Amino acid sequence: MTTETKYNLGQYYFGILGLFTLGFGFLELLFFFTGVEYSYGILQIPPVLIKSIVIASMGIFMIAGALKLKSIDGLALITLACIMLWIFAANDLFEIATVSILPAEGEEVVEETAEAEEPPEAEEPPEAEEPPEAEEPPEAEEPPEAEEEEAGWFNTWEGFLETWGGPYNPCVILLPFTLPIFLYIRNYREELRVFEH
Repeated sequence: MTTETKYNLGQYYFGILGLFTLGFGFLELLFFFTGVEYSYGILQIPPVLIKSIVIASMGIFMIAGALKLKSIDGLALITLACIMLWIFAANDLFEIATVSILPAEGEEVVEETAEAEEPPEAEEPPEAEEPPEAEEPPEAEEPPEAEEEEAGWFNTWEGFLETWGGPYNPCVILLPFTLPIFLYIRNYREELRVFEH
């Protein structure tokens, strides 16, 4: 593949990627004003004002850089947009990592309600005669409950995998599509000289 063909393909590629990025930014801005959070499959678009404006700016930078990718200025604009996107994606992935370590709130509520329901069952044996008192061994099963409480500090393996199963914010989904920028950064000094004439 010649250098000219490579950069022609790069203009189309990063131009289309910029359109998607700009579209996601406008969608987040739209959902912010409507107060709706959109989620479909692995995609989740939260209604955030500042973040939507920055994502839309990334798309504009990427489109502007794609139009003049054969110059150092265009390559710098695309690189800037990619770095901004990487920062947002890293922030989202860090948030997912921290949430995946702790158990879900629903599991804690279930455990609390289960513990709250146990006392009424314990009140029934006193109403019976002494033989039920001999059924105290079930009360000795409290150690497993203590183990469950200790295990509740961390998420289960299934819950961990479920957290990483998505959905993800747009920046995380767009992250792998920005990696081809390294193909243009690696030898940009030698390759851009072809277009100086």
